[in-house]
Amino acid sequence: MQKRKNYLIYKEFQLKMILFNFVTTAVCFSIFVFLILNSFDSVSAVLAKAGIPDQHPIFKFISFQKSALFTRVAILSAVFTVTMMLFNLFLSHRISGPIVRLIDFLKEVKSGENHSKLKFRENDFFKELSTEVNEVLEKNSIISKDSDSKEKASA
Repeated sequence: MQKRKNYLIYKEFQLKMILFNFVTTAVCFSIFVFLILNSFDSVSAVLAKAGIPDQHPIFKFISFQKSALFTRVAILSAVFTVTMMLFNLFLSHRISGPIVRLIDFLKEVKSGENHSKLKFRENDFFKELSTEVNEVLEKNSIISKDSDSKEKASA
């Protein structure tokens, strides 16, 4: 089985999966940032209520910490989001690869072009699906049980 260089092999499914992950991650990080920044504002409000003047260094310190934390969280969320999108691309490739291979295989069988067994790549999901499809096709005499040995002999 040859290695694929194109990781978007079933674009509609894969892009939806990546988009769903992006939106979920963005919403989670947005809520996280809102809660943290709101905490800084609450501390400032408590200090103001306690009568500490606006020019007090504590307010500058809180403002600096708020900005620094926002910057760090923004960078972290960007890195995390890109990492998760790449992970999702890889994962969706391992899910859609067998589906695309199965669709192509069934089209070949339907047209009478294929008499070999269905095979998936080493790390693909749904390996049991290829076994089941091959058993059904063998039972119905669409492919021969020894098609593997014929393929190896011709290679």
